[in-house]
Amino acid sequence: MIHLFFTQLSNLKAVKNDLSAFYKLGNDIDLSNIKKWESLNPTGYFTGVFDGDGHKIKNLNVDQPNDRYVSLFGQLKSATIRNLTLENFNITSIGRTGFLASRGKKGYDGTPMLIENCHITGNYNSKESIAGFIGTTYDTEFIGCSYKGKLTTSSRAAGGLFTSGKNNIISRCYTEGSIEGNHINAGGFFNSMYGGEIIESSSSMSITGVKGAIGGLASSLSDMAKISNSFSIGNLNLSGSKYDIKIGGLVALTNIKNNKKVSIDKSYFAGEIGSTSNVEYYQNGGLVGGTKGGRY
Repeated sequence: MIHLFFTQLSNLKAVKNDLSAFYKLGNDIDLSNIKKWESLNPTGYFTGVFDGDGHKIKNLNVDQPNDRYVSLFGQLKSATIRNLTLENFNITSIGRTGFLASRGKKGYDGTPMLIENCHITGNYNSKESIAGFIGTTYDTEFIGCSYKGKLTTSSRAAGGLFTSGKNNIISRCYTEGSIEGNHINAGGFFNSMYGGEIIESSSSMSITGVKGAIGGLASSLSDMAKISNSFSIGNLNLSGSKYDIKIGGLVALTNIKNNKKVSIDKSYFAGEIGSTSNVEYYQNGGLVGGTKGGRY
């Protein structure tokens, strides 16, 4: 395995030359002079290890309203990203991504993705789906990670860690800040997930919109997903007067098929749920807004 030690931006951009290597930051890297950003791997999957070694990549401020997938990395597969801070990232784009990457998944050999001890601060303004870390990701472990900032989407899904996924594990993570949109399906951690688990994690994200389904931790959970020893204290509000609205202190909606229950254990909500006046169809709950099939 190749070990490369990065100390400047020109080194950082060399990631695309070897997508399976081991990389480590040697100091903070400042991106304040960047006017237009292209991800470190615009084509192909990064499958290696990127160790921030406690350093920061900071001050990326770009306005690219006609571009999708504006993120540090492009796509990740069985990659490990650890000990990295992205500080003061402020991006405008079409979206379908997160600050860290647009997509993630396990390798063909079954090796999962690992995002460990990574922290992101910044604001993302998008037309479509947006997340604090990764757009869509599968079989990914988030351990000891955090996002702080504001996510704004015109009309799509949003989440503090990712937008949608399957069999992801969130452990000892937290998110804080706000998510805003019009027709929005959003949660403090993610919009939707099949399977997976949230463990010893918390969110104080406030979420506001006009219509949709919002939850303190998730908009939707399905297929044996679990929440344990976790909580949300963010305020939740959908203001529409004639739309389908679902709000749950932890989860807006549990979609359960074939009697595969969703489990919520030793977890709580301590925020506020906004006004429900003049809403034609409304579901809300202190923990779960509504359930579709099965039980929880």
